[in-house]
Amino acid sequence: MVAGRRPVAELLRARRRNVHRVLATDPTRVPDDITASCRELGLQVEAVDAGRLQRLAGITSHQDVVAFADPFPLVELGDLAGGSGFLVVLDEVADPRNLGAVLRVADAMGAEGVVISDRRAAPVTPTVLKASAGAAEWVRLAVVGNLAGALSELRDRGRWLVGLDADGTDIRDCRLLREPVALVGGAEGRGLRQRIRRLCDVIVAIPMRGEVGSLNVSTAVAIGAYLAAQGHEAGDG
Repeated sequence: MVAGRRPVAELLRARRRNVHRVLATDPTRVPDDITASCRELGLQVEAVDAGRLQRLAGITSHQDVVAFADPFPLVELGDLAGGSGFLVVLDEVADPRNLGAVLRVADAMGAEGVVISDRRAAPVTPTVLKASAGAAEWVRLAVVGNLAGALSELRDRGRWLVGLDADGTDIRDCRLLREPVALVGGAEGRGLRQRIRRLCDVIVAIPMRGEVGSLNVSTAVAIGAYLAAQGHEAGDG
């Protein structure tokens, strides 16, 4: 289930999974892009009362429209192991809003994909999709049972592993960001687990100029992803 105007619009536009129904409290007020996509797909926006829509959505930020579709499509780790760009890997990030924000960043910065763990980590839920503002529909996502094993496989396939943590070296000095790289972000509060840190080729930090000594994981990943994208553009030039 997908809730919210932008998530539903991107679900319909991406066409990566079959959409079965689109429901709204007032179909006449549904954004034009949703209506147009539904028309192209042979769907009709169905009217439902607000109470039922709330029960179906399960979240309050549904913006009066929800859609029912096939499960979120996942890819295999091997599908992401190659390539010359950058990946994002999350080490047990449990907050669905953080995962959604990271998926939005991954799409915006042109990441080749995102890798998450299936244990002690947020799964893809309507809250994640809403937090991503629909960008999740465009991101290749792999869910793995053993994150350490996945990182080892990525390294064996030519990926440099760059961990993001507050006690690392200055990220601006990291030349690896121009190479095929996996940016590894740690869990809220705890950061990277020691086992994951040891697997990384380098640990980098974002210089802080204010009084607060750390950044939210999605913010740190956003800065790292921007610099990685910038580094690859410079390398291509």
